[in-house]
Amino acid sequence: MRKNKLSEHFNNQLGEDVEIIDYSLLKCNNCNFEYAYPLIEGSSSFYNWVTSQIGYYPDTRWEYGKVVELIVNKRDQENLLDVGCGDGKFLDFIKKSPETRIEPFGLNTYNLN
Repeated sequence: MRKNKLSEHFNNQLGEDVEIIDYSLLKCNNCNFEYAYPLIEGSSSFYNWVTSQIGYYPDTRWEYGKVVELIVNKRDQENLLDVGCGDGKFLDFIKKSPETRIEPFGLNTYNLN
C-alpha cells in the first residue's frame, strides 16, 4: 500500500520519516478473509503514525463478542493476555462484559523496538 493511499484513507499526510513496507491485500476465495502479503510486520514509524490516527482503533468490533463467548466457555481460565493490544479497547470490552470474570492484560508490541 502506498503512502498516498494511506494519507487519503486517514485524510492526514504521512511524514517523510514514516517507513512503509510495501504490501498487497489478498482475499481468500473460499471465505473472503482479507490479509496483508507478505506476512511481515510494519515498521515502528508506521505503527506510531497509524495508531495515532483518529478512527484507527474502533470502539468496538464484531469479533469482541465472539471472543467473550469463547472465554465464557473456558471456565478454567482466569487471565487473558492480548499481545499487540493497541490502545486497549478490547481489554476494556472484556472488563465491562458481565459474562466473564477474566482479568485482561495487554502488551503493546509496537513500542518494544
